[in-house]
Amino acid sequence: MYQDQSLLKRSVDIEHDQAPEFLGNVPTHAVLVDGNLQKILGKKLLVNSLHHQMIKQLANPLESLARAEDGVIEAVQPKDAIHPLLGIQWHPEMMLDHPEMRAIFTNYLSLFD
Repeated sequence: MYQDQSLLKRSVDIEHDQAPEFLGNVPTHAVLVDGNLQKILGKKLLVNSLHHQMIKQLANPLESLARAEDGVIEAVQPKDAIHPLLGIQWHPEMMLDHPEMRAIFTNYLSLFD
């Protein structure tokens, strides 16, 4: 894990630690979505960003489902579809006025049926 975004060398500069006045409900950057999550969110999504820590090396049982345009991993799931787990770096619970964020909560488990 990168303890702070300043430790990651990136070709694109994206601020991952959203200013407090946005209160977390304003999208600040795009993520490119893959895998099962793409069925819910589409290929590209605007998200809020309230973190300064980032995954440095993804653990072997996990796969990336979304990345910011600077390469930061924004969503993960286990490689085996037996365990319906989703890890998200942004905060969809703070953006429930956006239908695609509500869709994460209402549709994700249906991908494992």
